[in-house]
Amino acid sequence: MALRIAFTKRTLSIHYSKYVCHSVNALPFTTTSKEKESEWVKSFAALGDDHNRAIKIFDQAATKYDDSIGAAGYQLPKMCSKLIKKHLFKNIDTDYTTLKILDVGCGTGLGGEQLVKDYGFKNVTGIDLSEESLAVSKTKNIYSKLMICSLDKKLDKINDNEFDVLICLGVLTYIQNKQFLFNEFSRIIKPNGIMMMSHRQDFMMNDKWIFNEMEKVNDNDNKNDNGNKIDHWKCLELTEPFKHLPDDPSYGDHCLAHMYVAQNKKC
Repeated sequence: MALRIAFTKRTLSIHYSKYVCHSVNALPFTTTSKEKESEWVKSFAALGDDHNRAIKIFDQAATKYDDSIGAAGYQLPKMCSKLIKKHLFKNIDTDYTTLKILDVGCGTGLGGEQLVKDYGFKNVTGIDLSEESLAVSKTKNIYSKLMICSLDKKLDKINDNEFDVLICLGVLTYIQNKQFLFNEFSRIIKPNGIMMMSHRQDFMMNDKWIFNEMEKVNDNDNKNDNGNKIDHWKCLELTEPFKHLPDDPSYGDHCLAHMYVAQNKKC
């Protein structure tokens, strides 16, 4: 599927060969009308992997984000919670509330908030590059730690095998080097730990090969240029595409999302 990105002074558009996903004002945060206020929600979908622009928009939207995306019926936190119950608890024979959870690209904390509400997790760490979004997360008192981290670089603030569970909701769209990030996920998650990621359906068409690479058996044929074995994981579930903003009709019908669940199987 061909992708063409066009920038103008006020408008960013992403066009696909089969359809136009969105064309929206870059910074539509000054209006108070319901119709205009929802436009910045759509603008996130149009950013693609424009990392710096994404940070700017999330910073400016931070104080309005929860209300606006909530009005659009944001489904990713609820879907993640359901999959946690399905895939995590059957493998846990201890107090699951003490598991170490990492919320990657936590933003204003909607994902972590959902998990703490549903399951009482006590040790949730959030990382994001939007300082304003982290400031909102801090007010919710659900994270044991919040850190500013870039997902395009090594997560050097996080140790190997530090976390039991990783969630990453509404983030991969903005990541340029997903294969590097996935290897970082495998490094910081414990063996047999669970990873849950959302990804837009239209982007998954082009990116599924990266997920497939991480699913390859870690054998002698799966080494990097230095001869070291490559970490890998096992796919537990790839959901059917669903409307993750169903109450915004101009958005939900065009851009659907998958949830991808994997178990870390590194050697």
